[in-house]
Amino acid sequence: MISIDDFRKVELKVATVKSAEAHPNADKLIVLQVDLGSEQRQICAGIRNHYTPEELVGKQVVVVANLENRQASRARESGNAFGSVGRWPA
Repeated sequence: MISIDDFRKVELKVATVKSAEAHPNADKLIVLQVDLGSEQRQICAGIRNHYTPEELVGKQVVVVANLENRQASRARESGNAFGSVGRWPA
């Protein structure tokens, strides 16, 4: 559990997926190029079992925008997408 004070630190933003491609080295990941309005970011999302890259382009996702950058199987990641606005697999 995290405290409410820690939760308040989380910066959530809605981003539009500009492009998406299957990650070349990870079966479950899709590499997303997203537009946050003020900046572009690359995010790896573990949703390949539920979506094709083609159906994600133009969709909106909620991004945790203030996570530290990390390397995800050779793809640089600067955020975390955790849901598609309007539809998310059960």
